[in-house]
Amino acid sequence: PPTDAGRTPLPSRLLRHVPVLYVDYPAPSSLFQIYSTFVAGLLRPFVELRSLTENFTTAMIEVYEWSQKRFTPTQHAHYIYSPRELSRWVRAMAKAFKQWTSPSLILSAKLWMHEGLRLFCDRLVEESEREETRTFLKKVAATHFPSVPMSEYTHPLLFSSWLTHEYEPVSREALRTFVASRLGRFYEEE
Repeated sequence: PPTDAGRTPLPSRLLRHVPVLYVDYPAPSSLFQIYSTFVAGLLRPFVELRSLTENFTTAMIEVYEWSQKRFTPTQHAHYIYSPRELSRWVRAMAKAFKQWTSPSLILSAKLWMHEGLRLFCDRLVEESEREETRTFLKKVAATHFPSVPMSEYTHPLLFSSWLTHEYEPVSREALRTFVASRLGRFYEEE
């Protein structure tokens, strides 16, 4: 949209020679159709997760739409949300699922939550906004993944491939220890 940060109107002198076509963001039903296809492909190898395609897709779209309405560029210029966020979410989950042979629902829901927090929470400026987003993600998770205990979504929810070369849940302490040892080696080399 022309009101987005960094956008400027095109001069009329240029516009009289160039046709302009404006394509708005897809409607929620179109988003569902597009991303349910991606999620179905993502979950296809895992028989026990295939039936959750609609749950994952609907949950992702709910979070995207809520964030888009709740956090606007008038609050902060970088609060711009597009369907690319959903594509990044699916892509990140696909990267993890490629490495896993049989992920459980709990592990998959935790990954869904981690990637949602990474995409929608990390860009927020105020701690109150981040907490509101974490709360909303937990609410959506409780609605769409009711069999996963809320205790599984304990903050901080971290995944990393640094420790084992497999993208898996890690504790903050294990990650902190690993980074400290790597920094120690780096300092020794200098």
